[in-house]
Amino acid sequence: MTDRLPHLPLPVMVEGLTRRKKKAYSKPKKERSDAERAEFGKKVLDETDRIIENFSKWKDKYGDRINPALIFKIEANSPINEKDLDRMGVKVLGVDYKDAVVVFADNEHLTEFKRMVEEHSGEIPPSQKGARHAFIYAFEGIREIISNEKIGIRLRKEPLEEREIAILDIELWPLGKEYRNQMLSWKEGIDKILKENGGGVTDFYPGQALFIIRAKVPSSILGDILNLGQVARVDRPPKTIIDLAKVKGISLDEIGEIPSPEDNASGILIIDSGIMSGHPLLKTAIGDAQSYLDGKSSTDEDGHGTAVAGIALYGDLQKCIDERTFNPELWIYSARVCDEEGEYDEEKLPETQLHDAIEYFVSNYDNVRVVNLSIGDPEKVYRIEEYQFRLAAVIDELAFEYKDENILFVVSAGNYEDGRTAVEYLDEKTGSGYPTHLLNNPHLKIVDPATSALALTIGSLSLGQGSAHRWFSKTLAGYESFPSPFTRTGPGVNGMIKPDLMEFGGDLTIVRGSGITNDPSIGVITTERDFLREGLFTVEDGTSFSAAKVSHLAAKLWREFPAATSNLIKALLTASAKIPEIRPPPLDKLDLKKGSAEEQSKLLNIYGHGLPNLDRASFSTTNRVLLIDEREMKLDDIVIYEIPVPKDFYEGTGRRTLSVTLAFDPLTRMTRKQYLGVTMESHLFKDVDVETIKLKYGELEEFDEEEENVPPSLQRNKIDLVPGVNLVKKGTVQKRMWIIDRTLKDIEESLKLVVICNAKWLNDEEYRQRYAVVVTVEQQENVTLYNRIREMIRLRIRV
Repeated sequence: MTDRLPHLPLPVMVEGLTRRKKKAYSKPKKERSDAERAEFGKKVLDETDRIIENFSKWKDKYGDRINPALIFKIEANSPINEKDLDRMGVKVLGVDYKDAVVVFADNEHLTEFKRMVEEHSGEIPPSQKGARHAFIYAFEGIREIISNEKIGIRLRKEPLEEREIAILDIELWPLGKEYRNQMLSWKEGIDKILKENGGGVTDFYPGQALFIIRAKVPSSILGDILNLGQVARVDRPPKTIIDLAKVKGISLDEIGEIPSPEDNASGILIIDSGIMSGHPLLKTAIGDAQSYLDGKSSTDEDGHGTAVAGIALYGDLQKCIDERTFNPELWIYSARVCDEEGEYDEEKLPETQLHDAIEYFVSNYDNVRVVNLSIGDPEKVYRIEEYQFRLAAVIDELAFEYKDENILFVVSAGNYEDGRTAVEYLDEKTGSGYPTHLLNNPHLKIVDPATSALALTIGSLSLGQGSAHRWFSKTLAGYESFPSPFTRTGPGVNGMIKPDLMEFGGDLTIVRGSGITNDPSIGVITTERDFLREGLFTVEDGTSFSAAKVSHLAAKLWREFPAATSNLIKALLTASAKIPEIRPPPLDKLDLKKGSAEEQSKLLNIYGHGLPNLDRASFSTTNRVLLIDEREMKLDDIVIYEIPVPKDFYEGTGRRTLSVTLAFDPLTRMTRKQYLGVTMESHLFKDVDVETIKLKYGELEEFDEEEENVPPSLQRNKIDLVPGVNLVKKGTVQKRMWIIDRTLKDIEESLKLVVICNAKWLNDEEYRQRYAVVVTVEQQENVTLYNRIREMIRLRIRV
C-alpha cells in the first residue's frame, strides 16, 4: 500500500520588495499635426453638441419619470488612463477589446470635457512643449451608443412581434456602489414608463459590477427603452440545457440502511431543478432544500437536480453498487431554480435566484463549501474578444464577496447538441469529424456561466464503455479518457484556459438508421427521480455530471484540509490532474512539452489541466512530494520561495517532474476589456540567490501586462516551464511544469520560485490579493525523495 504522507510547507524567503510606483499615464499610438489637431477638436466638439442635444430631447420626453443618463463612447487608438478621463468629468463604465471607452457624465453640459478638448486642439504657445492634455491624442472620436448595438443575441434572433408583451432582461450600465441610489431611481423610472404602457418590472439584481432588470416589455415601448442612455443591453431571458435518459437499477432490498454523514461533514449546494428528497439513497444526507421559483416546492419535477445530487454525494455510484456499500460522507443542500421543463422562472432573474440562494445557505450552514451549477445557456456561446457573460460575472462577484467563507463554485462546460440529442457537427451516419470538431468548430465553445473566472469549469471524458443494449452500434469516443463528443471547449474570457479540469461524463453512439444518439448504457450511473416506477438508478451523460464529480472531490478534499481556503482546494485539485497520455488522433500529436504555444493552447482548451485524482491531491508519497503555501500579498509586488530539491532528482534517470500550481481570486468587472482586476504569474529560477532576485526585480519600474516579467539579467537563470507563462497568466488557476527526461549536472539544490501580483485596473493600496501555491516534485524511482526534502526544510528552518 502507498504511504500516505502529509504535504510539506513551501519555505518563503522574501515577502515584498521596495519598488517605484507604476507610472499612470496614457501612451497614444500617434500624434496629430497642428492642422489635424484643430480639425479633430472641431469634429469632437460638434459631436459633443449633438450628443447633448439628443440627451436634452430624451430628458424633455421622460424627465418627469426618469432622468436619462448622458452616456457615450470614446473611440480610441490606444488605451486611455481612467484618471485622465476623471479629470474630464466623465466616469469609465466599460472598455472593449478595441480600447473604446464607454463613459458617463454627471454634468449634462460636458463643460470640463469640452474645455479640455478645446485646449488640446488650440494653438501651442512658444513657451509650451507640445499640446495640452496629450492623452487626447488617443481619441479617435466620440459617438452615441445606438439602440441596435444594445439588442442581445436571443432578441436579435427572435424579435418582438407587433403588440407582443414579452419578458425581457434590461441591463443598465453599472456606475458602482457610490451611485447605487441613482441606479435604483433609474430602475423605478423604467418601471413607471413600462407600467404606463401595460408592462412593468418583475425583478432586478443590483450587483457590484452589473445591474439587471427583468420586466414585461410591450413591443410598442421597446424602442424608447433601447434609446435610454443608461440601458446597456436588452435581451430575452436565458434558457438552460437539460437532457436525461432512463434505465432501471437494483432494488432497495440489496442496499440496506443508509447512514447519515457526520454532523460537521462538508456540504455541497446544488443549484438546479431541485431534489427528490425522499430518494432512499439521498434522504439521509439532505441538509436542506429550498425553492426560488414562485409557487413551486423544492421537489425535483425534472430529474436533473436529483441526478446531479447522486454523483455529488457518492462520486462513483458504480463502485458503490459493485461493493453494495452506500456510505454518504457529505451533506447535500438543494436550491431549486429550474421548473419541470428545466427552465428558469419567467419573471425572476437567475442572477437574483443565485444570489438569494447563496446568501441563505451560506448564512445558515457554515459547512457549505462547494456550489455546483450544472446548468448552461445554449444561446450564450463565448466568442473571443467578447465581454464576460452575466451569470458568469455574478458567480465571480459572489465568489469574491464570500471569499472569507471560502466557497468554491464548480460549473459544467456545457453540452453541444440539438433538440433531439443528435450532435449537429458530426456526420450523421458515420460520426466522422470526431475529435477534430473540438478543435475547429466555433459553435462548440463554452457557454454562460462556464466562462466564470473564479469557478472551476469542468469538461467531459468518455468512460470507454460499449453499448449494453446495442451491441452492433459504435461509440463515438469509444475509449476511456477520450473527450466526450458533446463536451464544450475554451478558451474563456481574455483567453484564459477553460475548461479547468475534466471528469467522466459519457459518450454517444451511432445506430444504423437512427444516426448519432444517446445510449442509456454508456454514461454515468446516478440517482433516478422517479425511483418508485423506474428504479433507484438512471444512467446519464453530459458535463453536468462531470461537474458533480469534481464537486464531490472538492468537498472530500476539504475533509482532509478543513482550514484550507478555496484557492488551496482549487490548487490541490489542479496539481493532482493529468492530461490523458492516450488521446485520439489528431489530439495525440499535440505535445505539451515540445509543442508550440498554439499547440499547447489547443490541447489545454479541450482538456484543461486534465483529470484530477483525490489521492494525489490529499497526500504526498515517498516519491511524490507536495509543498504548499497560502497567503496574501500587495499589488505590484513579489514573494520569493525556496524549493529544496536533492541533487539525485536532477541526476536521476527516467522522467522527473516539478510542477507549480497557482490559484487566486481577484476582483472582476464585466464591462472591462481586462476582466480581472489583478493578474498573477510565477517563475522558477536556478543557480541564483534570493538577494540577487530581490534586487533585480526591485529595479523593474512596472510589470508588463502581456509578456513574462523576468528581469533581463535573470533570463539565463530562468527555467522554462510548460505551458508558457503568457498562456496561463490569463486565468486564475495556473499550472506549469518542468519535465526532465535527461540527467542534469551542476544545478544547486535550492531552486527559487517568484510569485508576482500585477494590478490591472484595480488601484487600491489597501487591497491584498489572496492566493495559494502548490509545488509538486515527483520522481518515479526515488523512494527517498520525501524524506530528503523534509530534511532539507528542517535544516533551513534551523538556519
